[in-house]
Amino acid sequence: MAAWAQAADPHRWQLNMGKGVTPMAHNAYNTHMWGLWMCVVIGVIVFGAMFYALFAFRKSKGAVAAKFSHNTRAEIIWTVIPIIILVVLTIPTIRNLVYVYDTGKSDMTVRVTGFQWPAFGLKQDAIPGIVNEAWVNIEQPGIYRGQCAELCGKDHGFMPIVVKAVTMEEYKAWIAEQKAAKAAAAG
Repeated sequence: MAAWAQAADPHRWQLNMGKGVTPMAHNAYNTHMWGLWMCVVIGVIVFGAMFYALFAFRKSKGAVAAKFSHNTRAEIIWTVIPIIILVVLTIPTIRNLVYVYDTGKSDMTVRVTGFQWPAFGLKQDAIPGIVNEAWVNIEQPGIYRGQCAELCGKDHGFMPIVVKAVTMEEYKAWIAEQKAAKAAAAG
């Protein structure tokens, strides 16, 4: 099981984001890949048109530059197409954000207190005095590591995050042990 957990860690010379180990991380990865391939297609079209124009309409072939100052139709097209692309990219992004921040159906609540700051596809700022909500459904038990994602002080580079994910049965057993130890100490 631990080997699976480590698969979420970044690798040396990794060029793409990891797939993660939670549904929200999978959504982020899929949205990222969809956007990446959209950018690749746009790049191929734009650079293809540019190289075609450079070679087909070069001066040595007798091409003469057009004598106009602007073309309203072209300006509308190259303004509207990027707007459409941005709207199309926004739809899955908003759907994923709504999914990430909906904490209404959580199985349990764990309180985490951050004083100064994950393969989960989640980033949450810990601000003293502010209560934030987030949720995660870790698909495979294991140990997951993260790193502080903010420039928050002199020890920013020394703030690793370690999460030990266990099955619900192991978690309930741990809770029972903690309650028994607390009762023994008080008794």
